Amino acid sequence: MYSKGVTLVELVMVLAVVGILAAVGIPGFRAMLQEQRRQVIVGELVATLKMARTEAVVRHTPIVVRAAEKGWGWGWQVMPDMRGLRRGPEVVLRRRVLDGSIRIEGNHWMRKEVRFNTFGAVAGVNGSGNPGELSVCDTNDKARVRLVISWVGRLRIDKSYVRNRDDQCRKSLK
Repeated sequence: MYSKGVTLVELVMVLAVVGILAAVGIPGFRAMLQEQRRQVIVGELVATLKMARTEAVVRHTPIVVRAAEKGWGWGWQVMPDMRGLRRGPEVVLRRRVLDGSIRIEGNHWMRKEVRFNTFGAVAGVNGSGNPGELSVCDTNDKARVRLVISWVGRLRIDKSYVRNRDDQCRKSLK
């Protein structure tokens, strides 16, 4: 005797197995999505900083990459550095708006902005080059990736970061 359907018991068992697999897999899937989103944002920030440095050299005009009012995790914008110059209409070369779900913290020199002079070097206080770093934090407040900018404006991505006493992600919470 052959049956062409499934019994209620078989259907309940299949649904139970699917439910168990979903309960086990969803947290890992969320973590994977968050990590992918973090990597995309790091890529966009790197591209923006490189573009700003290039624009400073090509335009022969100082360029600033400024964090959003709430911080780097909420976005940034690239514009000519009008400090000390005659004010005109504000020109924004690139703008990126984020939702703040990924924390990005800058060290002392890059807490709110990164400035490049006309030679592509980092322009800090009184025109001197101040190297710095931006730390992309994870949900456990560890730095996952550090974007290190040398005083000449070169960008290095450090993924082999080990937390130490200078971790910007931990400092910003205190």
